[in-house]
Amino acid sequence: YRSLTFRKPGPTQINRTEDPDTTGANTLLYVGAGGITVDAGAGDVTIGMPEGDNVGQRISVAAAANLSIKNNSSSDLTINRDFDSRQIGKTTVVTIDGSGSGGVIFNDHLLDQSSGRVLELVVNTEGFVRLGHPAGTYTGGTTLDKGTLQLGASTDSSGRSALGRGLLAINGGTLAAYGAARTATNNITVGDNFTLGGLGHALTLNGTMNLGGVNREITLGDSAAINGLVYNGGLTINGGSSTLTLGWANVFTGETLMNSGS
Repeated sequence: YRSLTFRKPGPTQINRTEDPDTTGANTLLYVGAGGITVDAGAGDVTIGMPEGDNVGQRISVAAAANLSIKNNSSSDLTINRDFDSRQIGKTTVVTIDGSGSGGVIFNDHLLDQSSGRVLELVVNTEGFVRLGHPAGTYTGGTTLDKGTLQLGASTDSSGRSALGRGLLAINGGTLAAYGAARTATNNITVGDNFTLGGLGHALTLNGTMNLGGVNREITLGDSAAINGLVYNGGLTINGGSSTLTLGWANVFTGETLMNSGS
């Protein structure tokens, strides 16, 4: 359980050769504390076939320890199958960072496993992270410190979210809808100013939002709606030509300042 580093300038894809005796099963790719690194200058990296394609080539990534995923490239790292934790009775913290403008894209579930295995996601990157599956069930929460966190799916009919079932802590960066208008139901804590939108699609947040006892500044890249209870602080909105809709009878006692937008 060590590490993976990708350096090849062209595209790289890791698949499992189809075995008729195990078609439909997942092969687990265990990654240790050394994590996954995409070096500067490397091309696109893809792990596993997308869901629905050639089921005999399913590779799921399992975190055997707390690990980092570093993308130092302008290319993307795409993980097409499940990503989960294998530390029994522990919380596995997966930190996505790196100096490149490229992204880390999860096209399938992020999930806990049984026996107290909990997954937590931290985004602290110069690039972006895209969560592309609506049925994330990880419960350790998501922290956005830096970079763009793209929601590529809305909360599904069972209440499952691309952001999992845990809390979303926003300490900076950008939260945006990717591909279409998106909705998330996770409760939110805010630790610093941040941006909503910027990819051309509206974002709706239906969870509560705790502002942390101070005035927070939200910059709008697209129109957005915050339909949950907003409390414990005030808001300054830099809206540009976009609109922020507050859909709850909110109880926050700080100032509400609209610098632009509506």
